[in-house]
Amino acid sequence: MLTEHPINILVVEDDPLANQLICRQLQLEGHQVVGRAFDGSQALEMTKRLKPDIVLMDLQMREASGHTDMQAGTKATQLIQEQCPTPVIILTAHENPTLISKAKTVGAGAYLIKPPKIQEIERAAAIAMARFKDMMELRHLNEKLREEIALRQQAEKDIKHMATHDALTGLPNRWLLSDRFKVEMAHAKRNRQLLGIMLLDLDHFKDVNDTLGHNTGDKLLQITGKRLTNLLRKSDTTVRMGGDEFIILLPEMTQAEDAVEAAQKILATIRKPFIISSIEIQITTSIGITLCPTDGEDLETLMKNVDIAMYHAKEQGRDNYQYFSR
Repeated sequence: MLTEHPINILVVEDDPLANQLICRQLQLEGHQVVGRAFDGSQALEMTKRLKPDIVLMDLQMREASGHTDMQAGTKATQLIQEQCPTPVIILTAHENPTLISKAKTVGAGAYLIKPPKIQEIERAAAIAMARFKDMMELRHLNEKLREEIALRQQAEKDIKHMATHDALTGLPNRWLLSDRFKVEMAHAKRNRQLLGIMLLDLDHFKDVNDTLGHNTGDKLLQITGKRLTNLLRKSDTTVRMGGDEFIILLPEMTQAEDAVEAAQKILATIRKPFIISSIEIQITTSIGITLCPTDGEDLETLMKNVDIAMYHAKEQGRDNYQYFSR
């Protein structure tokens, strides 16, 4: 015996006499023949069930119709490597470089010319199993590397998202607002449109925190963010600035009245009761509106203007909107 230990072998050979002869040779040398298969489908089923150390696979096998499939062993080898990876040695009566090359491409570790001598089988088995071990280790390392790359990419994506989005509501934050403003401002100039900016401040939000607790206040902010996102257009950007303030960018406006329609919808949706932990909460919002380029063309100026407009809405009794006016 050339191998260090006896090998558990599955023999796949469509000729019953040749199959029996190979099995007898292996058994005389102390190896264990775990099964005998006579076609590719049997080879796959028995490899899954019996888990041999190695498969001796006939390259060309007759089908039930009597036709000889020149690549039956190649097909079976490919299925074995895909479904239950196991070392495979190809047995062939004729040294056909093209067919042998295809078999190796799909996972065959070695090939032998029939009838094989026992010493050749043992040498080929040792080589095929060593190559298979190396291949599986490499595959494992590649899978581990892919997992690490995927984790790193996801971590980078998460970090980027955390840097540009509010942790509580998941909405864009003030850092992303600056980028979105530049894009929408350029778009508005190109198309000679208006860009609306609205600042929302929830009225008496501090009372919610003081009487019902900050957890309830946080949930109210989260629901508010979802209501605004669901209400507005996909092209609009809803930003949480911090506290109970939200900024909304309204691109593609053709007239100032477009912002009025959006503001009226927002006022109505915020007035709807918030049900949090079985408690009904009524709240309103004050909205300031400024227009670009009418009231300014840089974000800093427009933010000052919309803040003035929002406080003007507060002074007017809250639960209303006001335009910036000089």
